[in-house]
Amino acid sequence: MFVYTRTSVKGKFAPGNSRRSRSGQGRARTPLRAAAGRGLPALPRQSSHGSIPTTRDRADKELPSQETATQKGEMALRSGAMAPTTHLLASWIVAAKTTDNLRDCRLVALAGILPDVDGLGYVADLYNRVFKNKVTDYYQQYHHIWMHGGLGALAVTAVLVCFARRRGRVAILSLLVYHLHLLCDLIGSRGPDPTDRWPIYYLAPLTLHSSWLRTHSVWSWKYQWQLFGWQNGVISIALFVWAMALAIQRGDSIIGVFNRRADAVFVGKLREWRDACRVLFGKRE
Repeated sequence: MFVYTRTSVKGKFAPGNSRRSRSGQGRARTPLRAAAGRGLPALPRQSSHGSIPTTRDRADKELPSQETATQKGEMALRSGAMAPTTHLLASWIVAAKTTDNLRDCRLVALAGILPDVDGLGYVADLYNRVFKNKVTDYYQQYHHIWMHGGLGALAVTAVLVCFARRRGRVAILSLLVYHLHLLCDLIGSRGPDPTDRWPIYYLAPLTLHSSWLRTHSVWSWKYQWQLFGWQNGVISIALFVWAMALAIQRGDSIIGVFNRRADAVFVGKLREWRDACRVLFGKRE
């Protein structure tokens, strides 16, 4: 979940921060730069093309091996399947507790998962690898760069407000859950190695063109826990139970963010199970 930069789990890492090498035991990872060792966030390396940071030094323009790209894609897919779901649970609970109509609830819930739109490069990477026999690296180049920051929050909020009924409330709540997403990524998206932390480039993509902004707008937390750590598991389970309880109480659930009819069927089943449990425990008493 908490998301969600690295060469390990989730395929996330600070852009341009690592090089890969092969050994008899598998890939070796280079720790974050000396700045990270002092508790400071690592900065992205500029590419040979000018302004866009990359996941490797592009000077030699080498592409990763097919095996490396496949392993990386599988890890990104596994992590990507979990993180957006947990983000959605958290943002929907906030929306359910603070909005007074289903449309605004849906919009606020969406604001909590839209930061991960910049991870759709994985789809392009997978397509190129399967159908074009070509290795691309869009996911690791752009995920956590284009949408995981203040500019992304403003853009998403501006769009969602256009469809809201209570625009002022939706604007405030959208910014809130958007930054909740960033906070979750900041505290719980580390790789297995303690130095494999994932910072937030808050003013990206403006930071692509300014070293001063990169230096003064990076969020990093040295106690960041692992993406697949027990903390995220406990939080995810707690959010799921809370969301199901709210769904039974309210008559609508997280499914309604995407389809109202499916939501009605889902909530109906939840209430049937609740009633069955009441009868079962009633007989035991």
